[in-house]
Amino acid sequence: MKDRIFHLMTAEGLTPIQLADKLDVQRSGISHLLAGRNKPGFDFIEKVLRAFPELNPRWFILGEGEPYEQSSTPQPAATQAELPYDLPYTAPAPEVEKKQAAPALPTQAPQATSVAPVAIEQIVNFYADGTFRRYVSQ
Repeated sequence: MKDRIFHLMTAEGLTPIQLADKLDVQRSGISHLLAGRNKPGFDFIEKVLRAFPELNPRWFILGEGEPYEQSSTPQPAATQAELPYDLPYTAPAPEVEKKQAAPALPTQAPQATSVAPVAIEQIVNFYADGTFRRYVSQ
């Protein structure tokens, strides 16, 4: 299936990002499909077939027949022999955000303040499942 997705992108002149935007799916999802990490689900296949009505569903799902319906759109110029199926897809490197410089720290050490010791009365731990445990000083 990943080869057919790659073929579709090449024939339509789309990058993985453009395909994701056209199908309204997450960009990482396309990357995972092309890398072979994930397999497409029904929703993805349905979105592809709706976005590309000239695509032959039997070819896209089963790999049988021609990629495009003969009656609607002619076969794209790229033939199967010209497509680099043996090359693994590598996703483009993510853009690195430029970090702003942190504000300068004061050069003087903070002054120690004397605080009277305070006794702990209780400690409460809250857990992800909504429960909690209370520890009370005796």
